[in-house]
Amino acid sequence: MITSMDIWNFQSHKKSHLEFSPGVNVIVGQSDAGKTAIIRALKWVFQNRPGGNSIKSWWGGETEVKVNLSDAIITKTRAQSATYYLNDTKFKAMGTDVPEEIQRAINFSEINIQQQLDRPYLLDLSAGEVAGHFNRVAHLDVIDKGVSNVQHWIRGLEGDIKAANQQLEDARQSLKELDYLSEMEVEIAAVERLEIEVTAEKKRAGGLKTHIKQIENVKEQISQVEEIFPLEKLVNQALEALSVKKEARTQQMKLQKLVIDYATTMSVLAKIKKSIQAESVVNKALQLFEKRKEVQTQQMKLANLVQGITTANKQLATTLQEVTTLSSQMPDICPFCGAAIK
Repeated sequence: MITSMDIWNFQSHKKSHLEFSPGVNVIVGQSDAGKTAIIRALKWVFQNRPGGNSIKSWWGGETEVKVNLSDAIITKTRAQSATYYLNDTKFKAMGTDVPEEIQRAINFSEINIQQQLDRPYLLDLSAGEVAGHFNRVAHLDVIDKGVSNVQHWIRGLEGDIKAANQQLEDARQSLKELDYLSEMEVEIAAVERLEIEVTAEKKRAGGLKTHIKQIENVKEQISQVEEIFPLEKLVNQALEALSVKKEARTQQMKLQKLVIDYATTMSVLAKIKKSIQAESVVNKALQLFEKRKEVQTQQMKLANLVQGITTANKQLATTLQEVTTLSSQMPDICPFCGAAIK
């Protein structure tokens, strides 16, 4: 028994919750209020139809319907594909089929739901339709369908047997027409041997053609080389002359290098001679420079002495002036002993 139902993003329902009472439940409301969408949501869970995205809300989001039964919870979602949950167990829906575990938990058929425009249940049906319905309830339609299927299979098998018998008879006639094949078997074997020999000969002929072509290529190369043979002596002479010229060029470069090295050496020697001649002058200049340094040192010492004497004279004059000042300030009689101060 269904106790409650939750709907998310299904047609006009964004998020709806419905509670059901035991027994018969009637859904009423204004037009376009979503009554039929509730029935479609139940059928969508129990029958896995319709497929595709026609049931999804226009605002998007994952479509989900959860049906709370008295002993289980069944949830169906659709994002990329339809998925069922029986409590916490996940099942994938293939095509329009409902997983068997979900069917057993639901135990639901078209008897359980009637819509606004449906005909009164069984009241306006013919006797045959009523009987057919109760046959479906009692699962007698399965037996009828099974008998019909068996009869269909029997008819198909009878047709297959008849066709097989005809094919057998045709095969027998064909065998009679092919009695000469036993006589041709020896000839076919001989022909096959001849074909093998022909294939081998063709292979050998192909090899010979390849060799002949290679020989012709070699002859052509020889004919091209024969035209060059008379020029061999001239070429050798030219090569020898080129070698001699190359050796002469090498000797010339070596001689030029020697000339340059000689000129460089002579220039260095001339500079060295000038340096030797200037050595005595440099030595005298160095001696004079050393004497000049000694004189400068003595001058600095003398200047320091003069500066010291000048400073000492100034200090002496200052001291004498201070003594004179102090002497003028001294009393004639000592204030301590009363003696005259000389």
